[in-house]
This record gives sequence, structure tokens and C-alpha cells, in this order.
Amino acid sequence: MGGSGVFDLAPDDLDSSDVANTFARIIRVRKDLGILGLKYRLFLTPEKKSYWQTTLGGSIERENYREDTLTSENVRNTVLTNNLENINATLSSFVNFGFNFNHTLRLGVVETFTYTNSRLQDQLFNQGFRDYNGGTLLSQVYAQYLVRFSKKFRINVGVNAQHFLLNNTIGVGPRFAMSWQPLTSHKFSLGYGWHHQTQPLMLYFNEKEDANGVLQPVNRNLGFTQAHHLIGAYDWAIADNWRLKLEGYYQLYTNVPITTYSSTFSGINMGQELELLYLVDLVNEGFARNYGAEIGKRRVGKECRSRWSPYH
Repeated sequence: MGGSGVFDLAPDDLDSSDVANTFARIIRVRKDLGILGLKYRLFLTPEKKSYWQTTLGGSIERENYREDTLTSENVRNTVLTNNLENINATLSSFVNFGFNFNHTLRLGVVETFTYTNSRLQDQLFNQGFRDYNGGTLLSQVYAQYLVRFSKKFRINVGVNAQHFLLNNTIGVGPRFAMSWQPLTSHKFSLGYGWHHQTQPLMLYFNEKEDANGVLQPVNRNLGFTQAHHLIGAYDWAIADNWRLKLEGYYQLYTNVPITTYSSTFSGINMGQELELLYLVDLVNEGFARNYGAEIGKRRVGKECRSRWSPYH
């Protein structure tokens, strides 16, 4: 799979004689993306209850971002360029042991190597710097055990651990899921997970001048953002073609990147990559909560949902 795209952002009636337009932006962004994957599965027993599966994937992503301004003589000056190239290679492999209908064990590993070439130049304000060329590795191992106590009640427990080589960050978190179906038409489920996530890669490479004018990688030691996810659901099969589902969730985020100085920035709200250009002096001291409920009514071929979700 692959794709390429360009978009331009500029005022239609930009007046170069207006002094205010010295700070107006003529922006062009180009992105290219390519993805390739291969999956292999080998059955380890004649009954096909146990098997080994490996997936190998690769991707390449390029981004070229440029901001220009106009002089009073209608000459374009480049004030900001941000060039990024990421090459990813991922190996995911697990072994699934189906001992019998009631007990299943899965052990797996995921290795993701990323080579990045990232360069940011700000010729207008000289407040953002990035010039990095190198690779890093994110390693993950996990285990999960499924127990079917009966056809109506099952529990799945597990643990996930990961290590980020760039700054030797380690994160370990449990997983839990339960489902209970006391009657054919009624099902209850409950799930919990403690998750760890790296920050957007180029955020680690932003630099800042110290008192001696030497550029320092001030975000390099950022840790994982951590999230506690709790979800509960009730599923009612009202009739053959009708289902009602009620779902509630609570998410607590900790170790969220925020600035050491007073600002409105929080890593929980990061969306577009353009926000990451100048961010420096970040620490993992922010937190956030998200909770809400959903109700859905479904008929074969149709679905209707309503959602309530206050955000803090």
C-alpha cells in the first residue's frame, strides 16, 4: 500500500505591502508513504490448536514541510523547513498453545526498528532546532492466558512489557478481560489494561540552545505516557435481529508530557504533527481523565449509537 499527497495553505488575497504579512504563512506540505507486509503461519499439531505465526512488515514515510513569507517586493522568503524521513521494520511473532478447549496460552514478541532522518530549520525566530540521523529500537514481549471455566464464563489475563532503546525506558503493565453469559440473550463483559506508549518520534529530537549557545536534546529522556483503561459492557439480544448494547468506560492518563513553563500544552491533546515543531523542555508530569458511556441498538444491516463523554 502506498500514497503521496501535497497540500498548500495560503491566503487567497495575500498583500505583500501589508507589514502584518511579514508573519503570514504560505505553507506547503508533501507526504509520501509506502507499506509492505508478509504473514506466515505454521500449525504445530495435527488438530491445529497450536500454531506459530510471524509477521514481517516495513514502511517508509517522508514529509517535507515549508513555510514562506512575502517581502514588499513580492519575493518569497523561506522561514521554516521541516524534513522528515522514517523507515520502519517490524517483526511480530507469537506461539499459541491450545492445550484444550478450556486453556490457551499465547507468548509473543514484537521488535520495531526505526531509522529517522529529521531536520528542522527556523530562519525567522531561531527558536526551534532539530538535526538527527540515526536509528532506535522498541522491543515488546507479552503473555496472555485464556481460561474457559464453561461455555458461559471465561477470563483472559496477561502482561505486556516493553523497552525503548533510545533512552532505556521500560514499561510493564497487566491486562485483564472477563465475559459472562448467564443466559443466551444476555452477556456481561469487563476489561482492564495498563498501557505504555512512546511519544511521537521527532519530539525526542527537538533541541534548545543552552547558556553557552550549544544545542542540547532537551526532550531525549521523555518516558512513556501511561494509561489505565477500564471498560464494562452489557449486551442484550432482544430478538433474532435486534441487539442492545450498553458500555461504560474510564481512562486515566499519567506521565503525560507538559512544558516546564506555564502554557496550555498537554501531550494528551497532540494531534497534528505541526504542533511538535517547537516543543522543548517537556516533562512527564501531566495527567488526564476521560470517561463516558455508549448505548447502541442494532438490527441486521443497521446500527444506531448515542454517546456521552465528558472530558477532563
